[in-house]
Amino acid sequence: MPVSSLFKTPVIAAIACVGIAMPASAETFRYLCEMPPDQSGYITATYVLDVDTSAKTVKIQDALTNAIEGEPVDGEIAEFTDRKHVFKWELILRSSNGQNVKMRYRAAVFRNNMTARVEATPIGYSNRFQQRGGCRVVS
Repeated sequence: MPVSSLFKTPVIAAIACVGIAMPASAETFRYLCEMPPDQSGYITATYVLDVDTSAKTVKIQDALTNAIEGEPVDGEIAEFTDRKHVFKWELILRSSNGQNVKMRYRAAVFRNNMTARVEATPIGYSNRFQQRGGCRVVS
């Protein structure tokens, strides 16, 4: 499915309403991050990041992961400090000309003002897409 056609489905509303079961404790929390989607379609408007610091894991869900995988994808916690939380994950997408493209994603949440930056880099290409927005802890 081309990336451009993914945004013609009501995926974002479903993401905001769907919960991912995680044990309630001080070691788990959920970021809800929102930003303007970029024109390429590789960065979406809403990201849900379920973080488990005791297991050192994160599950990521957005319109692309929902459309491609049908469920949240596993990511890695790349940096976790008082100042910044950084998460990484990869997705295989189909480009508009029908080729599979592996995209490497990176989301950084800056704790002092709860701003976020999401970057998408197609592996093997020089392009890089990024967008800025804001996050809040919702559980």
